[in-house]
Amino acid sequence: MAYYSYAPNTIDYRGLALPLSNNPTIHIGASGAWETLRATGGANGLWSLGGANTLIGGATDTTFYVTAANDTVIAQPGYVNTIVSWYTSQAILPDNVQNLIVKGGTIWSGGNALANIIRGDGAGQVIAGGAGDDVLTGGGGSDVFVFAAGDGNDVVTDFVHGSSIVRLDNVPGFTTFSQVRAAMAQVGADVRLALGSDQSILFRNQTLADFTAADFRLPIDPSKLVMTFDDEFDSFSWSASGKGTTWRTQWDYGRTLSDNNEQEYYSDASVGFDPFSVRDGVLTITGQPGSNALGLPYVSGMINSQKSFAQTYGYFEMRAELPAGKGLWPAFWLLPQDGSWPPEIDIFEMIGTDPSTLYFSAGTKTGTGTSVAAHTPDTSDGFHTFGVLWAPDDLTYYVDGNVVAQIATPADMHKAMYIVVNLAIGGNWPGSPDGTTEFPAEMNIDYIRAYAYQGATALPDSVAAQASRTAKVYAESAAASGAAFAARAAKAGALGLDSIDDAAQITVKLAAAQGVLHTTPAAGGGVAEAGEGTGSLVLAGTKAAVEAELASLTYAWRGHAVLPTVGATDSIVMTVDDGHGGVISDTAAVTVGAATTRSFTFGSTPVRKAGTGDTLFVFDGVIADPKYFFGIADHIINFRTADTNGGSGDVLAFHGFGADATLQFHHLAAPGGVVNPSMQYYTVHTAAGDSPIFLIQMANGSPAHLGTGDYVFY
Repeated sequence: MAYYSYAPNTIDYRGLALPLSNNPTIHIGASGAWETLRATGGANGLWSLGGANTLIGGATDTTFYVTAANDTVIAQPGYVNTIVSWYTSQAILPDNVQNLIVKGGTIWSGGNALANIIRGDGAGQVIAGGAGDDVLTGGGGSDVFVFAAGDGNDVVTDFVHGSSIVRLDNVPGFTTFSQVRAAMAQVGADVRLALGSDQSILFRNQTLADFTAADFRLPIDPSKLVMTFDDEFDSFSWSASGKGTTWRTQWDYGRTLSDNNEQEYYSDASVGFDPFSVRDGVLTITGQPGSNALGLPYVSGMINSQKSFAQTYGYFEMRAELPAGKGLWPAFWLLPQDGSWPPEIDIFEMIGTDPSTLYFSAGTKTGTGTSVAAHTPDTSDGFHTFGVLWAPDDLTYYVDGNVVAQIATPADMHKAMYIVVNLAIGGNWPGSPDGTTEFPAEMNIDYIRAYAYQGATALPDSVAAQASRTAKVYAESAAASGAAFAARAAKAGALGLDSIDDAAQITVKLAAAQGVLHTTPAAGGGVAEAGEGTGSLVLAGTKAAVEAELASLTYAWRGHAVLPTVGATDSIVMTVDDGHGGVISDTAAVTVGAATTRSFTFGSTPVRKAGTGDTLFVFDGVIADPKYFFGIADHIINFRTADTNGGSGDVLAFHGFGADATLQFHHLAAPGGVVNPSMQYYTVHTAAGDSPIFLIQMANGSPAHLGTGDYVFY
């Protein structure tokens, strides 16, 4: 008889009862941390206390009661040994221990190569049996049962539809529920899922018809991915401003995140220490102690695609090796391209003291944000892939191609986002580095990729690919639509896709040389979209659905070499890909008319001006003397951003500031001592120095910051 009796749940897939440890007759307890306990004669129970205890079993069945991650269990072979764990991060069986009882919300419960009995309790656990033929019991709560390629023939005793989840990790041939369903069979009162040679899952007391796709988390289906962004880091395209390069190396508001009390200065070669290096197709971001303009103790690196790439929904992935050490905080995340915050998607965050635990979150201003943690392989030991599939309903997180977490997509997370990768040092969460932290710390990145994801059926086996297909873009005249540099209102008509069956699956890529592109999802949907609001728009779906969405295509000028009062010409290249080798392209011209909106040029005297949704505010190389107006500079009220004004709003035009000029958020105003998120101070940063700050007050109390559609340098 065992101390924890659960005899009905010991029967393996062959119908044989796995052995239990004998009840302890002798209990030995630690009085504090860093003690060593040894079993004596008879069945023993060894109890840890305070952490860092070493529990050594004897020539008898031993039950080890573990309370901390740094407790060590040494069990002798030839006996039935059990761990009872109260540690709330992970509990993994060491050698010679057959059974595990999990008490509390342990996020990972792992077996070994023996035939294990693993049992949870009422909290939600992640349970992985390992290579043996195991018996797994969730014990209540929302449990995830994990099975990897090479595991044995396992039994799940208490699967609950709508609560329990089966996760298949790298099991060949299982990326869709239809594949899973084809491998399932009713076996008496149970259901068996055959996973390959000598590997299966037996679900006790289940009915085949009750299983649905919602019961499973499967690896990403590569057949539904359409690549929209790829940097293999054979070279490194960067600039501080992000203009004309793939990556930007500073934030709009500076070179650190002071809200997190981070201790690093995000540097690049233009300001001193260069944290970036490329070798053999790997980008290395280096963090180390160093001097910098802010006087922070460390220098490190950050890259973002704010100026080059953003998309709504899709799959984002990075392959990287992360640094471990106290105070290190590597992350891979997404932020809205329009400058608002939140929302925020954290594809992963890692705290350097625990490189085998990753944190995944969805930040939101709706109050429904969620953060979850998952046990992973050691991310500091070799390269791993990290990804998120962002869909309208769910965010699904992947490590090495396998699902590790899933979060509901918040209501405000349906806008284009750009990529951020950084190596933070210090801060509220990881704490400061100490003498154990090894510098320089290196974050090695093999690639960063993004894909549109086709959630519908896979591409058909064949589709007509005729070279006679045409692509026509019709831009309304400036007189008819106010199409202009300032108003960003050039209108594009339908793009024709001739000689393609309406039901055929296609991918259309649109690339504008100077401007950015927008579409409005058509009724019926069914189109996977990437790059909304950028110069590279990708639409994937049936020909009929794509063409319906293309009817709403609008073009917005983003040129940097044409005066606002002068017209311009741009080109849009459309490429149609049937997924089976049929690819054709066509190019159409778009004429952008001269500005027809009202324009105001700031001079040497500080003034206060109001926007109306179509006002062009020109700063002609000199910002007003800062000693005037609020003691600072010019003030624009009622500014309407493009994002909050249907794609056409007020515009800031900066003339003559130099090719390296960038707009920087400075701080929020606090009239009467109360911070007002809609009153935002900005400055123009150049290599020669910063302009005086000026105040932008958003219309309707909007907290959104200026986005790339709201200003231009020329």
